[in-house]
Amino acid sequence: MGFSPEIENNYLSMINQSLILPKISITIPTYNEAENIQTCLESISIQDYPKDNIEVIVVDGGSTDKTVEIAQRFPFVTVLSNPGKDTHIGKAIGLKASKGDFWIFFDADLQANGPKWAKSMVLPLVEDTSLTASVSCYYGRPGDSCLEKYINLDPTARDTLFAWFTPSVESTIEKWKDGYAICCYTTEYLPAEGRCLFRYSLLMEMIGCEKRFRELDCLYLLTQAGHNRYAYVPNPGFYHKQIRTLAELRRKRMRNAIKNYIPGQVEGYIKYTWFDLYKPLDFLKMCALIFYAFSVIGPVLGGIWKSLKYQTHCGMVEAVYVPVAVEAYLEAFVRTKQGRLFVLRTFKGLFFRHKT
Repeated sequence: MGFSPEIENNYLSMINQSLILPKISITIPTYNEAENIQTCLESISIQDYPKDNIEVIVVDGGSTDKTVEIAQRFPFVTVLSNPGKDTHIGKAIGLKASKGDFWIFFDADLQANGPKWAKSMVLPLVEDTSLTASVSCYYGRPGDSCLEKYINLDPTARDTLFAWFTPSVESTIEKWKDGYAICCYTTEYLPAEGRCLFRYSLLMEMIGCEKRFRELDCLYLLTQAGHNRYAYVPNPGFYHKQIRTLAELRRKRMRNAIKNYIPGQVEGYIKYTWFDLYKPLDFLKMCALIFYAFSVIGPVLGGIWKSLKYQTHCGMVEAVYVPVAVEAYLEAFVRTKQGRLFVLRTFKGLFFRHKT
């Protein structure tokens, strides 16, 4: 997944010869992130990149802890307010306020994985102006829990649910260059990794008027418009605090379904869906996933396979992770009125759409 130090250093030396580096804008939506925002901003502050050419916009949803106070200690940070307290609204607020040539969003618990991150992500876009954005991957740390290590077995932290329905970034690679790969996306074959360093002008053209957006929708709309060439930059990547307990996993999966996926489907503002139950194949795959999750033997065998493939016992987390995650999603649909209506509408569309 990575490159040798020699290749990486040769790759970065190319951009070091450039007199002017483009400006990067980073938006960080926050709400009570005092525990994480310090290390996030520190990872940006140490970048081997012109300080005047990195701006960070923290869009805060009314934190009651010291999130804003901590963020304001960093001179390159601008703090804006997000009255809607919605992460996707926060991204839109930050995007509109940005002045950079390139734009990306961070979560408050995300860190750039070393001082070379900014240059590594920018170089492909400077070198090849036909590229839409650059995308990277996630790395763990020695002190991570077994659950975190399990999630990071996949380069873009796709768990089994996402891997079941979405392609990996590596599967879209057309060719390798020094330090990065060229990928070609299609709307039918689109990796579910939307944390990209986008060209700001393209992003504004696609979603500049939106009051809220999801990063995967940006990916879908850009690809749909023909901006389908991306750079995959595996090093140095990101460090992201992943889910640490099964209780946290269940809570986050339910919250994501109830706050984002279900209302987005019902109200129609989601552009990219990583599965479509109106398609018979996706419906069968979903049934197979549910059977796999609750079969007991399926996740156990899957865990053994992952442990052997990645040479770590953490692959066995599959045996408990998958049933917990799938149960949380199912409960979210059953618990909410919107979820029940969505399921009913899906069944009607799937089985009765050809009847008058």
